[in-house]
Amino acid sequence: MNKQIVISQLREFGLDEIEVKIYLNLLESGPQTPLELSRGTSINRSRIYRYIDKLKQKNCIRSYNSI
Repeated sequence: MNKQIVISQLREFGLDEIEVKIYLNLLESGPQTPLELSRGTSINRSRIYRYIDKLKQKNCIRSYNSI
């Protein structure tokens, strides 16, 4: 599927530009720490935490702790 179509659909779903960037990075790269997400998206790590919370509230992602 065309990436622009996916982005458009995610925007229609209610995700903003930063949320889309984080979500797509997670889809492409798999589970990551906030630091890895920050590096992979060039988004400040403190902002990553806020957006992770927003994506979790929208039931787009979930987090888990490794042992």
